[in-house]
Amino acid sequence: MTIAVPLAVAAGVDAGQRFLDVALAPSGQTFRMPNLAEGIAEIIARLERSGVRRVVLEAIGPYAEPLVRALSVAGFEVGIVNPRRIKAFREAEGGRAKTDRLDARLIARFALTMPETLRPCRPTPNSS
Repeated sequence: MTIAVPLAVAAGVDAGQRFLDVALAPSGQTFRMPNLAEGIAEIIARLERSGVRRVVLEAIGPYAEPLVRALSVAGFEVGIVNPRRIKAFREAEGGRAKTDRLDARLIARFALTMPETLRPCRPTPNSS
């Protein structure tokens, strides 16, 4: 029998064309990096230092693909969530405000509390 061990910390990412907003749960700490190779490398380093194993993103648009690929290769458990689930989670918490930083925090909390709803990602070959 396998017993699931709860995570101590997880990360949520709100991915945009220019920036990646990252939040850690349960601390609520956030940071923003450019959506470039250098920014992605810094995100991975910070997540490793913070003890993060699970990183969750919303399943929207192509902007997160390089980050998802890099996180998977680095050994993180990467999950993609339907945006409707995140919206429902926001409403269940009673939240209304919506900014990149708040979205990242919400996604990180979702990663800690709803792990069974995650769709895992597998590393994909670099298409560029």
